[in-house]
Amino acid sequence: MESQRITVGRRVAALALLAALAGCGGMADPYLTAPNNGGADTTRPTIIGTLPAPNASSVSTGSMIIVTFSETVDSASVTNAAFSLSGGATGTISVSGASAQLVPYPALPANTTITVTVSGVKDLAGNTMAAPYSWSFTTAP
Repeated sequence: MESQRITVGRRVAALALLAALAGCGGMADPYLTAPNNGGADTTRPTIIGTLPAPNASSVSTGSMIIVTFSETVDSASVTNAAFSLSGGATGTISVSGASAQLVPYPALPANTTITVTVSGVKDLAGNTMAAPYSWSFTTAP
């Protein structure tokens, strides 16, 4: 028990020393993060990746549609209204962190250009996407 207190005390002292060095231009610990300074998160989520890729062709009619955001999003804001497909297709949406997946139901029509539009999605701080994001792909014959 006594040795655990000494070890914890040494770790706390080492972290305090590294924090002090980081604050005065010394060697910074890569595991220490800069203070928030009380500022609110005002960064809007953006889309940084999609599957299928824009302009993809011969995409399977049963393919899942995946959107990757720049940050974790509020799953309650990712709805069929926020994640729309041309032709009125819908599906089941699931969200995990910064990724949203739509499994179309029923399957997408064959040999058709599908346009996906994502809008109104919010991050965990309540910031909404600045503008809708759209892309298209073509399903297989």
